[in-house]
Amino acid sequence: MSSIPPPVAMIRKVVNDPSLSAQQKWDTLWTTKTTPWDRNTHSPALEELLQDKKFPLPHPGRPLRALVPGCGRGYDVVLLASLTGDGGNSRVMQRVVGLDVSPTAVEEARTRFEREIGEGGNIVFLMGDFFADDEEWAKMGPYDVVYDYTVFTPFAPLPLFVSLSPRFFVLPS
Repeated sequence: MSSIPPPVAMIRKVVNDPSLSAQQKWDTLWTTKTTPWDRNTHSPALEELLQDKKFPLPHPGRPLRALVPGCGRGYDVVLLASLTGDGGNSRVMQRVVGLDVSPTAVEEARTRFEREIGEGGNIVFLMGDFFADDEEWAKMGPYDVVYDYTVFTPFAPLPLFVSLSPRFFVLPS
């Protein structure tokens, strides 16, 4: 008989606790350091896409705004914010907003990347709900780039994304 690894058991316990709100569930996982998905670095797939494969971003030559919902400790936010263009002479991103529902994750991101936040001036970490349209992150849009591999995972992505898109994102014409 196989046993469930302790992090998985803890995640199941927290996620299935009806007395906790979504924010409390995520914050409990971050506070107890039950974050097996956190690898202490940015997504290798994002790095490959942007740096190795030189994935073309929209609106070349114009500073872009990006959103990373479910940013956790902010590794992907910092990678996006560090992109340069024009032979390394200019930043590609005017602003990159890292959004997470967990206050603990957001505080850890701010602390961990304090130097990068101060140096670049183009990184903002905010605590908020991606599905609310009246929060600070939504008012900072629209966004040219959205990088997500956590928030939409449990949903039927296309219908949900399409319904949210016109309010927050610059859609290609």
